[in-house]
Amino acid sequence: MGKARVIKFNVQKSKFQKFINSQKKFASCYTDGVLSGINVKIKDEALIFTSTDGNRTFATSFPTNGEKDFKDITLQGWLLNRIRFAKGNIDSLADVLEIQISSKGMAILDISNKIKYQIPVLKGKYPDIEKLLKQYKFEEKTTTIAFNARYITEIISNMAVNERTNIVKLTFKNKDPLHPIIVEADNHERQTTSLLMPVQIR
Repeated sequence: MGKARVIKFNVQKSKFQKFINSQKKFASCYTDGVLSGINVKIKDEALIFTSTDGNRTFATSFPTNGEKDFKDITLQGWLLNRIRFAKGNIDSLADVLEIQISSKGMAILDISNKIKYQIPVLKGKYPDIEKLLKQYKFEEKTTTIAFNARYITEIISNMAVNERTNIVKLTFKNKDPLHPIIVEADNHERQTTSLLMPVQIR
């Protein structure tokens, strides 16, 4: 039986820290089973991490410097999130990690500190997120709009959101998606309404 294929590439520690942190909230909603993990694959020269909390799916990716494809594995999310360097104060551009991925899991070598972290795989089949997204893809003509991230974050954080439902309503004008969008929330103590200006992507 031959050796398992091992893919290796380097990444700045600060970038990888942000990469890991963006997945924490989603995978931590589960304590066991394959959904408690973080799915990892390489496609079109990009390393893609995917996690879910059952209601939302979150994927992040960055270049692998030439590595094109690798069939997905699912890593133990809580171990990945507890790695010491991911909580550190990292600002050195020369401080890099070597990432090694195989069917057995992921190894992360903290080169400057000569520390190696080994993240094993979780058993079970992770949902095919790409297939799931295709099911919801619009067949008719669509308009893509964008929002200033800071504005929408500030609006949502100040809405009177009901703690039981956590629902915020967005109202779009049917024939004019670039019309100002109404954002509303009601927590029974106060009602909040805001107008959010979308931006068309050209």
